Amino acid sequence: MLKQDVIVISASRYKITDDKGSISAEGTTVRFLMGQNLDHTENEGRTVKGLVPAKCNLSYMDYDKLTTVPGLYSAELSYSVDSKGVAKITPSNFTLISPLNLANGKAPARAASTGFGTVKQ
Repeated sequence: MLKQDVIVISASRYKITDDKGSISAEGTTVRFLMGQNLDHTENEGRTVKGLVPAKCNLSYMDYDKLTTVPGLYSAELSYSVDSKGVAKITPSNFTLISPLNLANGKAPARAASTGFGTVKQ
């Protein structure tokens, strides 16, 4: 597993029940950005502007581990390939580094960069 800094921008818990009240599905949907860089990136020729978050589904109990959202977290990433050959990255074991203040558009600086993230001093 690879450790990576991620910015968790939302977490929502869901529990789906059938007509009889039995739980058919439950979990936590997390939207996040890889790394800790929120700088504007030019996307010339593309149909998307801004930052596009990744999405993953975690266990129902993982919701309680995300104590501060939005926030900068350290997470373990696991990689898999689905039946269509599409690579999938799933974060787990989130550890809060610091809350994120979106007023200034930057994640707090961290001593070192890991994985894909960058640190601006």
